[in-house]
Amino acid sequence: TCTVIGTGNAAGETTPPWLIFKAFPTLEWANIEGDLEMRFAQSDTAFSNSDITLEWARDFNRKSWDKSAAVQHRQLDFEEWFGCNEHLKSPSNAAASYDKPPGTEGKAEEDLVWRLLVIDGFSGHGSFAFREYCIKFNILVAFLLPHSTHMLQPMDLGVFQWLKNAHQKRLRDALRKGNLSFNRRDFAGSFKEIFDEGFTPAHIITGFEKSGIFPPTEVPAVSYLLKKKLKTRKAIDAALCSLLPAENRFPLASDTARDIGNRYHDILSYVEDRQGRIEKRYHQRKRGKRAKPVGEYIHNVSLEELREQHTVRY
Repeated sequence: TCTVIGTGNAAGETTPPWLIFKAFPTLEWANIEGDLEMRFAQSDTAFSNSDITLEWARDFNRKSWDKSAAVQHRQLDFEEWFGCNEHLKSPSNAAASYDKPPGTEGKAEEDLVWRLLVIDGFSGHGSFAFREYCIKFNILVAFLLPHSTHMLQPMDLGVFQWLKNAHQKRLRDALRKGNLSFNRRDFAGSFKEIFDEGFTPAHIITGFEKSGIFPPTEVPAVSYLLKKKLKTRKAIDAALCSLLPAENRFPLASDTARDIGNRYHDILSYVEDRQGRIEKRYHQRKRGKRAKPVGEYIHNVSLEELREQHTVRY
């Protein structure tokens, strides 16, 4: 299991991706091809959480700054503008920290540099620490409504299907070459090609256009909802009623499942135990020296930092 965090703006630009696994990568990952600034994070579920979301926000804050049209037009430097780095630390004195960026205190709202971050409603995105951090750095966060990402999320509309297709292509290539266990190391090693095929400027821009976020328009979302509403209004042909499943299908399915469970309990228990032993043995065999987070980060490490640790060790 792996979670990919990727971003894109209306100009078709992106920031280095994040990959979240259940365990930190080992130093043997140092030789994989990829953006040196891509980061590997760790969580018990391989999904994002509030801690990882906050660390990602800090990285996004710094990496997205130079891609802002206002920043490019005014030729602003991040640390000079805010008077601190993305971790609220003094650029000249690492021991000095701030509660909020000193460089923007007292500035009028119209003089500030604002950025808009459109994300889904995942609970980690709604944590107080995440929201507070974004407010301090003038990042406006727009949370999409539940069950609306398929029509409002630019990455869902323009990028992720291409990303999935590229992933499937790499899996098929691996199988043709006899690699029957496409593990997380293999995935990370091929991710640069997968990412480059999915997060192209054309795909990202198309996603923003289809969602109606940029150029701003309500037409795509409204059209989708109208089509869905008209579809549900269509009457069901009476002749099709005979094809509907029996009303007692759920009790029958429940009884069948219970009967199978009673009959094959011992067999299923043995299979689960065997799978657990195989996975445990596999991880013992593959375990190597793990990479360690560097600096202010606790839950992630970049490919560049991983290579540096590998060089020091070997």
